[in-house]
Amino acid sequence: MRSLVRSFWYCAIDLPFASERVLPIANVQLVFDLRPSRGQGSRAIVVGPATEPQTVATDWMRRSAGAVLNVAAARAVIGCPVRELRDAATDLSAIWGRVAQKLCDRLASAPTPQAALDRLEAELAARAAAAPAPAPSVRHAAAMLARGAPVGMVIDRIGMSRSTLVRRFDEEVGLSPKRWAGLVRFQRAVGLLAVGDGDLADIAACCGYADQAHMTRDFRRFGQVTPATYLPRSQAEPNHIAN
Repeated sequence: MRSLVRSFWYCAIDLPFASERVLPIANVQLVFDLRPSRGQGSRAIVVGPATEPQTVATDWMRRSAGAVLNVAAARAVIGCPVRELRDAATDLSAIWGRVAQKLCDRLASAPTPQAALDRLEAELAARAAAAPAPAPSVRHAAAMLARGAPVGMVIDRIGMSRSTLVRRFDEEVGLSPKRWAGLVRFQRAVGLLAVGDGDLADIAACCGYADQAHMTRDFRRFGQVTPATYLPRSQAEPNHIAN
């Protein structure tokens, strides 16, 4: 599952505020609301790669579970081109049909949080096993971009035309290679800022920015905040900002 899922998570927290901002990430995420059904709205959603922060309600965090998928794995697991999920929270039932609700019910009835995550892992593994394997060329390109390689160098190394690379990233990652690399760099900086690991200039240099001003532009672009004003809800949840 390591090639498919970046992380599984389980949440059970009652926050004192009704909504918060969530910073964008370059990965696809599955979210299951495990509270007792009230017959309103979807209890299972797939959140696509985002290019701007989203304001979300916090009541679902009282009991929920999910998985963050690895780059280039989402199409195999979800079953549709990832470009269709970009900047959106899509009802998973629209893609999986009744299976999505049945899975949510199975997770909700699990006796422990770990049991719920085990059931989710088994379902995702089964779906991926029945689907075509993700293209290794996209994974290799993403690994190079994450290390700071320019798009032109990536194209030369993997022997793929620019148009083909962009098309495959659009289908399997949901973003252009350049935008994806920018979000990965932004998220690296967010993680370091959240734990207070160095001053702003050092963090900018560590993450591959040309200078601190470059990092500030990215924070305004992707997070609608500046590095100096960024304040996460907690170090463990650096993408969540209370409104």
